[in-house]
Amino acid sequence: MSTPSSPLNRNALIQAAGQGDREALDQVWPDLYRQLHDLAAAQMSKEQNGGLLQTTAIVHEAYFRLSEQKRSEWPDRGSFFAAAAVVMRRILIDSARRERAVKRGGRQSRRTLSDTQLGVDDQRFEAIDLHEALEQLAQFAPDQAKALELMIFGGLTGEETAVVLGVSPATIDRKVRLAKAWLRRELSS
Repeated sequence: MSTPSSPLNRNALIQAAGQGDREALDQVWPDLYRQLHDLAAAQMSKEQNGGLLQTTAIVHEAYFRLSEQKRSEWPDRGSFFAAAAVVMRRILIDSARRERAVKRGGRQSRRTLSDTQLGVDDQRFEAIDLHEALEQLAQFAPDQAKALELMIFGGLTGEETAVVLGVSPATIDRKVRLAKAWLRRELSS
């Protein structure tokens, strides 16, 4: 199967894939695979000691999990990557939890938040701590937590995040600034 040639065709295929059309997902997958692989590689570069997962394994697991979903709303590339961000976050957190369970206090996954453009002065935090902090943030500011998730785990820009969440880029900028300040305080204490 060939890769989609135009963004319009790609979006139509992504939309069909989100509605459970496995053939559409297979057709658009080569194009999305390269982008997901780059995103996973960026995430893995932030892992101390590389973690146990390899980039290709993350992308293949993400494909498996995304293809198993019965119906999803993926009207465009940004929506697909938002769904992929959630899946990749779960894969990384599941891996970190397994690592922690195997050897309590052993090698643990730490992430430099400044690498994800959150500006936390190169401090390193466990991926699980980041995940738990985002879950706490979601309790009282779900839109802020979602914006950070899309940017950290999905690699989306502020503009792409605004489109996915259906708000203006200025709103995303404000929400992300507030969330970063809260996250900095929460993870530093």
